[in-house]
Amino acid sequence: MTAMAQTGNPFVDGTFETTEDANGNLRQLHYLSGGDGLFAIYVIDQDGKATMNYIHKDYQGSFETITNHKGEVVERLSFDPWGRRRNPTNWTFNNV
Repeated sequence: MTAMAQTGNPFVDGTFETTEDANGNLRQLHYLSGGDGLFAIYVIDQDGKATMNYIHKDYQGSFETITNHKGEVVERLSFDPWGRRRNPTNWTFNNV
């Protein structure tokens, strides 16, 4: 999910977005929320391939890990106390 140079186009109430990478590849993102906030992102690429990614949060509710439908880690996330994104491996602000 991090390889996209995203240009977001929010639609309706913020639950849908179309992104385009540097090569012009489009994908649709459908954000699924429940009582505890965002829990999944349903992704449809321009070829019609659909995948479901699940959001895992830390004890404060910050996104920590994103997994696919098989439980495989797609992306790890980390944020400092002020919400700035940092490298989840070493907590630096490089390569995020």
